[in-house]
Amino acid sequence: MSKSKSPDKLINAGDVIVDEIKLVSYTGFELDLRKIVGDFTIYEDIYSNCLSGSLVFPDSMNMVKNFPIIGQEDLYITFYTPGLDSKPRRVRFKVYKVSSYIRGEGSITVAIRLEFISHIAELSSQLKFNRVMRNMKFSEMVNTLHSDLIKVDPLLPPITINDTYGKTTVLLTNWSPLYAINWFANRSVSPNNRQICDYLFYETLDGFNFTPMSALKQLPSVCTYKSAPGGFRAKSGDRMIESELRNISSYSIRDMGDKIRESRLGVYSSNILVHEVTTKSYYANNFSYRDSFGDTPHMNKGRMIPYDSKSQNRPNSYLKYYDKSHFMYENVDDSSFVDKSPYRQSLLNQMNSMTMTIDVYGDSTLRVGHMVDLEFFTQEYSKDKDDYLDRYLSGKYMVTAIMHNVTDGIHTMRVTIARDTYNEELPDKKEKTLR
Repeated sequence: MSKSKSPDKLINAGDVIVDEIKLVSYTGFELDLRKIVGDFTIYEDIYSNCLSGSLVFPDSMNMVKNFPIIGQEDLYITFYTPGLDSKPRRVRFKVYKVSSYIRGEGSITVAIRLEFISHIAELSSQLKFNRVMRNMKFSEMVNTLHSDLIKVDPLLPPITINDTYGKTTVLLTNWSPLYAINWFANRSVSPNNRQICDYLFYETLDGFNFTPMSALKQLPSVCTYKSAPGGFRAKSGDRMIESELRNISSYSIRDMGDKIRESRLGVYSSNILVHEVTTKSYYANNFSYRDSFGDTPHMNKGRMIPYDSKSQNRPNSYLKYYDKSHFMYENVDDSSFVDKSPYRQSLLNQMNSMTMTIDVYGDSTLRVGHMVDLEFFTQEYSKDKDDYLDRYLSGKYMVTAIMHNVTDGIHTMRVTIARDTYNEELPDKKEKTLR
């Protein structure tokens, strides 16, 4: 694994400093793989609780047998982007399997591919909690479980927690840690805005996060990526490294305007039928995208459908039935989850209304949950030289997934971005005749 010429300055877009790739066996034996690893990949996703990845290296000494590698090893990777990241990112993983063991035709060397994941995934598969968490906020419950996990594994990453509204009592009966935290996230509501109920629990290179997506939408953009021809040069003839770093080499729109799928998922209209067991009654709770749009933050100002779209008047496009009972399990009050479920269903799926992947050079400071601005050139001819941007594709996006790939000393990223709104508002009716 090669290095950049300078540890403190970005000389070429894609430069990366890899300070450590260390494998530690269950016996405590350490193996330095930095000089022999051909490439490694680290994947982070806002919808995933854990980091994961893989690495490939040649095994000319039969280390699988002699080390041995059995899927119980600790893996340490330390890397950073010179000139941008002042803090080397040291992440610890658990190797859980050897996914391939290949020798090519005519070759005497075997290539090994190891799959790894965050340690909390292993802990969650082996630990079960049986306890009562009494009169606590969901955010406090998450912090308590994280503290308990730290006692088992002191090297677990830190956690950033956004506060939640209300207190309740929850009985954990043989629940795994990740199941419990995801259960809390599914029922959490923001104390500042009761309509914000899109909490997620995910991990980045900096640690764990328990936060609503709506709160992330209000953050400022960390950078601007542009889809422009390569070969950036200043008027002086000098290379523009920053522009190369933020240039989109290729992009692919994955989902854009699948209104049948979005309607089926309750993005624009839904209806829940609630049976209140305690009072032996029932009621319907209709949700409308039109009426609720202003209740929660959005990334841009333009709705994904026109204001008068009929899709917002058909609540049976997504119909759910719930039992609801105050204090069904002693002091467990699950009523808020039922009443907020249409909002959560819509908010989470709004972020899938438009997604795309972009291929860019690596930046170890970029995280899922970050906001970025994108600029795309329009595909139509414009007489106005200042009107060169595609007004619908351009705008503010959220990073929802990053695949960091380091191959032969070059760091690239495949970034999945998404947004819940257009950069500009859609017209509600025809304004002019096309000629």
